[in-house]
Amino acid sequence: MNLDETSISLCRVGQRGIVLPTTKSRDVVLVKQKNPHRGALTHVAVICDDPALQPLLPQFTIGNENILRTTDLASADVFLQPNAYLLRKKSGWVDTPVFCQILQALAKAIRATNKKL
Repeated sequence: MNLDETSISLCRVGQRGIVLPTTKSRDVVLVKQKNPHRGALTHVAVICDDPALQPLLPQFTIGNENILRTTDLASADVFLQPNAYLLRKKSGWVDTPVFCQILQALAKAIRATNKKL
């Protein structure tokens, strides 16, 4: 079983990068002009090689309050599978409470198959 997270960039149009080396030294500087529509979601996936368990494993998408509106949650709920979770948090990062929620959903999925891992 593998659990991993990845960032889903929402806007990459014309993005040149976040950090650039200066021309006269090896120092690094931040790019000052950033796209106002930039942002990202975090996707947390759990995968395994058991075809009976895989469809039950939780998949999480996490966005911060600026990216996901409360109306987005309500409209997306209709389309989500029972093992898919869309979370709107203060931050889109996987912190301790979110990780605990992921582990609880994972335990629930495993219990549903009556398997011992």
